[in-house]
Amino acid sequence: MGDPLGYDDSEEARAQRAAERSKRITVRKFNSFEEAEAADDEFWAAMTPAERFAATCEMGPEWEAWSGRVPNEPRLSRAVERVRRS
Repeated sequence: MGDPLGYDDSEEARAQRAAERSKRITVRKFNSFEEAEAADDEFWAAMTPAERFAATCEMGPEWEAWSGRVPNEPRLSRAVERVRRS
């Protein structure tokens, strides 16, 4: 069963995304931390909510791979509670 969000975490898909990213990497120099933070905010604000969500889904498995963790299936956190009436 595939990911309900359509996120492909296969080795081939990750390699393809990495190749696409390497074609569009931009390097900028900032004079201050505040200037860098403002540019970062502008970068994320220029994306649609769907693009931001997709980028977030992509960063999770990449972080796990870099940190040496075993990748988990991407999913949202949830809590389960039980309420019983007396």
